Amino acid sequence: MYLHIGQDVIVPVSKIVALIGIQDLANYRANRQFINTAHEEGFVVHLGSKPRTLVLLEQEVYVSPISVATLRRRLEYITNLP
Repeated sequence: MYLHIGQDVIVPVSKIVALIGIQDLANYRANRQFINTAHEEGFVVHLGSKPRTLVLLEQEVYVSPISVATLRRRLEYITNLP
């Protein structure tokens, strides 16, 4: 199964490690350090001008314009399909 995370990007659900709201980054120093390191090493892909959610995959970090709540609802919907 795949999850649409913004623009024309879909990712395999099995590769998603975490969904983190952008507002949560400011609260934790470790999150900021992780993102800074990932950005410096070229793992960060920006999908829009209004960042709302970090989608952490095994090998990449996407900055999505879709809210974390919407992405979680999509995940719940597709993982509960028969």
